[in-house]
Amino acid sequence: MNLPALLGSRSPLAERRPEWPDEVGVRVRRRSTAAAYVALTKPRIIELLLVTTVPTMVVAARGLPDGWLVLATLLGGSLAAGGTLGILIPPSIPMIIYGVMTETSVGHLYMAGIIPGVVLSLMFAAYVIGYAMIWPDSAPRVAEDRGSLRDKLRSFGEVAPVAILIFVVLGSMYLGIVTPTEAAALGSVVSLVLARWYGTLNWKTLNQAFQGTARTTSMVMLIIIFAAIFSHVIALIGAPKALLSTVLHLGLPKWALFTVIFSFLLVIAYALEELSVMIILLPILFPLITGLGFDPVWFGVIMVVWLEIGFITPPVGLNLFVIQGLMPGTGAREVTVGTTPYVVLMIVLVAILFVFPDLALWLPAQMMPAGGR
Repeated sequence: MNLPALLGSRSPLAERRPEWPDEVGVRVRRRSTAAAYVALTKPRIIELLLVTTVPTMVVAARGLPDGWLVLATLLGGSLAAGGTLGILIPPSIPMIIYGVMTETSVGHLYMAGIIPGVVLSLMFAAYVIGYAMIWPDSAPRVAEDRGSLRDKLRSFGEVAPVAILIFVVLGSMYLGIVTPTEAAALGSVVSLVLARWYGTLNWKTLNQAFQGTARTTSMVMLIIIFAAIFSHVIALIGAPKALLSTVLHLGLPKWALFTVIFSFLLVIAYALEELSVMIILLPILFPLITGLGFDPVWFGVIMVVWLEIGFITPPVGLNLFVIQGLMPGTGAREVTVGTTPYVVLMIVLVAILFVFPDLALWLPAQMMPAGGR
């Protein structure tokens, strides 16, 4: 599944630097673009957005008191949080690992992440708009050419390859035409065709894409193999059953138990590397969650949102290091302060999913039963 992403990241669209005016409306549009395109390019989207946004915003911030600090806080937080959307909106490696470890349909997990991913993107956009309305100096408008109607129409054509690839991969799974494995192969073929169409398909690009795919696939398979061994050992010693029995004897309502479990996960998110912890905890947590009556697909989405929180929380948040490294003169404090509201929004999304689980479960329910993974 990584081949389409690697080919897409080397397309003209990934390398293009649009000359859009940098104002809050553009930032919201780019938040929407990130939500769609990050699924193809993964971490490259962070650098792409920085390269296209920072230069003119720096100019605008020069006339403000502590302009760079204001810019770094708002922009750094926005980009760090937007960079996490790639694991919630499919394709998603954490969802594959979760699905294999828990024997949950990866296709259903993919579908379950779409609506929460869109909702979270809208929440991010609403926050940026609200922030800019309350503190307009933090998102100054720049008097630049907004582009002609022809330029805007041409920009839609540039996004067309992304839309085609998303429709082929996700649409074919949703309609029950192919399994997730077949959809990955189909996406690879379509990526090759699009790369050829845009003139970026050559032996060097193909070799780089194949090598990257082999590295990613090998990493994921090794993780899954050792996670399966660990899960088997945990099951043999009877830890999940003992934990479930203890929790049931407490007599607490489901909402209280889930709050305790998620609060425990939040503490871990601030202290340890989340993906490794997920692999360690899933053999214990998953039997507990399903034993309490929660849906495994729904909990998969919750775990992915938890991973997103971990990516933007100190001290081991990966996106914090990426943003700090790409924005010279920015300290960890500015980026962390900027990401804190997005952490709150993600926690709010978890609460919404607890109250309205159909936000995650409605799309999978519309799919044909998936026998493949």
